[in-house]
Amino acid sequence: LRSLLIVDSFVLGYANLTKHDVIQQDTADSGYLPLLVEICDSYSIVYEILWGLSFNHAIQVQLRSNSSFMANLYHQAGKSNDKQMQKIIHGLLWNLESNHKEPISSINKTYDIMISYSHKDKDLCKQIYNDLLKFNYRVWIDFDQMHGNVMDSMAQAIESSPTVIICMSEEYRKSNYCRAEAHYAFQRQLKIVPILLQKHYKPDGWLLFLIGQLIYVDFTKYEFDRAINMLLKELKLETTSQ
Repeated sequence: LRSLLIVDSFVLGYANLTKHDVIQQDTADSGYLPLLVEICDSYSIVYEILWGLSFNHAIQVQLRSNSSFMANLYHQAGKSNDKQMQKIIHGLLWNLESNHKEPISSINKTYDIMISYSHKDKDLCKQIYNDLLKFNYRVWIDFDQMHGNVMDSMAQAIESSPTVIICMSEEYRKSNYCRAEAHYAFQRQLKIVPILLQKHYKPDGWLLFLIGQLIYVDFTKYEFDRAINMLLKELKLETTSQ
């Protein structure tokens, strides 16, 4: 029992560490990846760890080359009744497959804006969404959390929008799903408009790399109405430049 508790503790701690790019690269270089693959069926959280690690190119190569692991992933994707596990498996496969590098279809731009956010910031994002509707923007946002293959649904939403608002917070940066969403928007060359939702949070890691020198609207620094007006100005500038 003690051994199991030690392993559980290690796995939970490591799950948080794998959100950092340096840890991902260290794992790729260390030779520990086969051990994680070996125990993933005993500890379901290891699948989420592997999803976080799989944003690293070297780890992608290692996982793709493991044919039994890939076969197991496809098997899990088809049989799991656990919605959270399905999301994790689909996310992991999304990073390991290459068929989404090209546009999934010639979808018309049926929306003006997509809002990408962590569900822990849902209340403020709903306010922002409602205000954008008042200004006749066609906005796509996932309030109810998508079902089925959420990665395909996410890709369709991005393909349908020329602009994405990235709602930055620590929870957003830590989320594998948000990272996949933001990265795909960047890959598809959408116009990215970042906004800050968490006081004292400074973008770091992959999120800092993605937004680069982009100007962001700080919803923690200004009253909501003023911040919305600043966001509207940024959106108009983005629309003009397209």
